[in-house]
Amino acid sequence: GAANTIRVFHPQPDMLLWSRAGLTESWKLSTWARRVLQGGSDEPSALFSAYGTLWLVGQHSVRTFDYTNDPAAAKLEAVPTEMGAYNQRCIVQADGRSFGFGQAGAWEVQGRNLTRISDDVEIQLSALIDTAQFEDFHGTYDPYERSVTWYFTRTGDTSPKDGICYFTETNQWQFVSYRQAIRCSTTYGSATYPYSPYLGDVNGWVWRVGDDRPADGLPSTMS
Repeated sequence: GAANTIRVFHPQPDMLLWSRAGLTESWKLSTWARRVLQGGSDEPSALFSAYGTLWLVGQHSVRTFDYTNDPAAAKLEAVPTEMGAYNQRCIVQADGRSFGFGQAGAWEVQGRNLTRISDDVEIQLSALIDTAQFEDFHGTYDPYERSVTWYFTRTGDTSPKDGICYFTETNQWQFVSYRQAIRCSTTYGSATYPYSPYLGDVNGWVWRVGDDRPADGLPSTMS
């Protein structure tokens, strides 16, 4: 007969686990753990730190997790919002600001709340984006343009070839497209290379955006 397929799901997918400071491989699941969504209908998809607080982000909910020394004694509070994040890579932090991108649009942390920033483009975005492929979405920051770009998969496609770009100083938006899929992105700088966004495409090449060399990431025989 046909073989059976078995998938194991964690009975408590909203469980937050932690280790002791300086002992990252030390775990005590009986006490160094806490459920952060109290068995709600959402699941955690990302976390980040802002304003001295740990923010726990689901697909359509956000909570703050405040503690001084022991996370077990943390104060857990729900943020009044329906915003969320598709995944951890859709959280972008730059210039002391925190941005996110999820099913309800793009947002920025302001104080203890989230402010929606994508109202002007959500109609156009909803007509393009294939939310079923949310695990492939990602974002990065461009310090030259002062912009955050989230890359997403267009309906009918299989990989992220399109992006939605938010200019943080002017609050303007721009859609961008690439011929090859952009599978990953980050921002990096060193003593040798300036602080720049890097894009990894489906062909295995890595591109440094904003550099004035015309063939970065490609053989010199290619344009």
